[in-house]
Amino acid sequence: MANRRITCRAARRTAGTARRGVIMVAVIVCVAVASIIFLSIAKLVVAGRQAAQTETWQLQARWLAESGLERAASRLAADADYSGETWTVPADAIGGSEAGLVEIAVEAVPDEPGRHRVLIRADYPDLPHRRTRHTKQAIVQLPAAADVAETGSSTEIPGENDDTNVTEEEP
Repeated sequence: MANRRITCRAARRTAGTARRGVIMVAVIVCVAVASIIFLSIAKLVVAGRQAAQTETWQLQARWLAESGLERAASRLAADADYSGETWTVPADAIGGSEAGLVEIAVEAVPDEPGRHRVLIRADYPDLPHRRTRHTKQAIVQLPAAADVAETGSSTEIPGENDDTNVTEEEP
């Protein structure tokens, strides 16, 4: 009979240890599943933040290109020999956390006096490894050659001389 008691106690101990082992495995599986869910949510949040930042940078680069075009039209109206420049726009001037860079190239349109092709390349932010670039191309017609016929839509650029016209082209 004493032998039987030892066997029952051992069986009870083995059953209790097995139950604790099953509970431990269940807890580990629950923690693993919760970790996977948490990491997936964190990854989605980071991706959403990066997408919003990229969209903001694209919009800022587009506005910098527009500003570069207005700057080129204004400079051409003041000086017909203007050939372009590299314009660094400080962060505080554009309300951002980083500076922007606008490269302006101007070339005369052959056989069309008073017309200049303006090429704009705007980068925001001005970081070599992370930036958004927007390019723009337009034809600027100076007031002295206002009798030259224009095709396409044109937009007046405010500045010193309101007769300066800009016709945008696809890059």
